[in-house]
Amino acid sequence: MPVLREGESERKAALTRRHVVFTLAAAALPAAACGTASQSGSTPPAGRQALQGTLVYRTWWTPAMEPHRTWWEFVKSDFEAKHPGVTFTLEIVPIPQAFEKFVTSAAAGDVPDVYHASVSYGRDLWDMGGLDDLSPYISKTPALALDNFIPQSLTYNRVGNKVFGIPHEGPDGTLLLYNVSHFQAAGLDPSPKAVDAWTWDTFTQAAAKLTRRGEGGNDRVGFATAALTMNHFGAWLYSQDGSFYNKDQTAATFDNERGESVLNQYVTLNNRIGPRLQGAAVDLWQQGHASIYTANMFRVGALREQSLRPSFDWNVMAIPKGPLGKSPATNIFVNMDTMPKLGKHKDLAQAWLTYYTGLEMARARMRIVGQPNPRKDFFETPEFKQVAAAHPQSARIPQLSTVGGPNTFNRSTETVRDVEPILRDAADGKRTARDAIREAARVANRILAQPVKRV
Repeated sequence: MPVLREGESERKAALTRRHVVFTLAAAALPAAACGTASQSGSTPPAGRQALQGTLVYRTWWTPAMEPHRTWWEFVKSDFEAKHPGVTFTLEIVPIPQAFEKFVTSAAAGDVPDVYHASVSYGRDLWDMGGLDDLSPYISKTPALALDNFIPQSLTYNRVGNKVFGIPHEGPDGTLLLYNVSHFQAAGLDPSPKAVDAWTWDTFTQAAAKLTRRGEGGNDRVGFATAALTMNHFGAWLYSQDGSFYNKDQTAATFDNERGESVLNQYVTLNNRIGPRLQGAAVDLWQQGHASIYTANMFRVGALREQSLRPSFDWNVMAIPKGPLGKSPATNIFVNMDTMPKLGKHKDLAQAWLTYYTGLEMARARMRIVGQPNPRKDFFETPEFKQVAAAHPQSARIPQLSTVGGPNTFNRSTETVRDVEPILRDAADGKRTARDAIREAARVANRILAQPVKRV
């Protein structure tokens, strides 16, 4: 989301966005749907003062459609049952407006108690002084200890020894989805072991072999080469053992052979496969007109839904190992819950963080929403094992979540706006890779060096 810079017009800070507050009915769900409720936020023992008041939780997860409506009905009922003196209020702000809405809320002193933050702007909000340091809460609450979560989730929620978010939504990241039937027909081994051993050259050769140019609407591309995005660039960069940022995410580090090679690889793929087919990559893949396409890891869960389930056998893989790389790679990210500094109910917010990021809620979310969780112990639960046994694509998530590096999260909006078009032009063959990488790094460093306006 946009970050207010020093000297930028204060008009943005005065913007207001319409949002909807849902106070859901505390509908009890059938035990078969919800299973065992979380124990992490249970009623306080005798002698400890019970919590009182209204907890306001802001998110973009709207209950307007299933399964999220069922999810929020369960959460409200369960949380309020564990804290009889607390009313849970859900505040929905669509993600395109989430950052600016936080800024205007902070200016008005009207922030929620807990804020669901995307990695795209969580670091920005911390740098602006808008979020609490959660380290004191974490030190007193074993359930919030960071070693409960996969390492890939811990890049986005802290600066130095200051922690401003607790991971709970993810893992997600850039993957390649492929049509197993197409592989088999072309004589390619579709097993995870085989594709995990692929290199860039193997991938390029396979994409060319899978491509079929025909008549009567029967064209098929081996790889749907959609326009290059920052996340795609980052994932391919990690497969070359490169990195987008330095250790502190304060400078770009892709102005080198590894960065150039990613752009040249896209040019090579475009040349070997030929013209792109008309239509979105996901539609081409679903319709059998593309054998491989790039998607987010959350797509794996969505494709288990009957209405979206492909009519063919399919699986997932990471970006293959590059010539300078050590392994396949992706760019895993995990969104988080945070406590706004101006929040009014710190005790309720702490209780919520303990409750909502715990293992039992991770299990409930898999049962109701069908999404994974960044807790390490989640992958040992019956809920995940049952899904993994029935869906081999989901079984790949734990392993694929361990390779690669972070997505381009710091100053994300400006980076996508100003850096991505430069890289995309080179990937499309409109300028040289060397020229594009040099300019993209210069622009990225300018963005990262700009101070943010504190709230």
